[in-house]
Amino acid sequence: MSHAEYMSHGKYGVTFTDVTEIPGGLRYNVNCVTEPPFSFEATSMESTYSLSDDIGKELGLVDIHVAPAGETELVKNNHEFWEDYLKDPNFVVVVAKKA
Repeated sequence: MSHAEYMSHGKYGVTFTDVTEIPGGLRYNVNCVTEPPFSFEATSMESTYSLSDDIGKELGLVDIHVAPAGETELVKNNHEFWEDYLKDPNFVVVVAKKA
């Protein structure tokens, strides 16, 4: 289990540092490339990689789906910029409605 190499450079507005394997996943710091910058600790667990609807339903969400990055106007308008992400997606946008 690893993170995408491009997430170390801030190309997409964040960097991941201090990435550590933990049982069932990864723990890391997310550093937002903003003014002012800020950071927070995060975990990515193998049990949630599938984005099972069960988690969203427990949180009161319905009509849960992943927005296909390649179909968004943002990516279509600058495909070259998003090439690293499209080759090795490290995050997704989940769209849902509150029940």
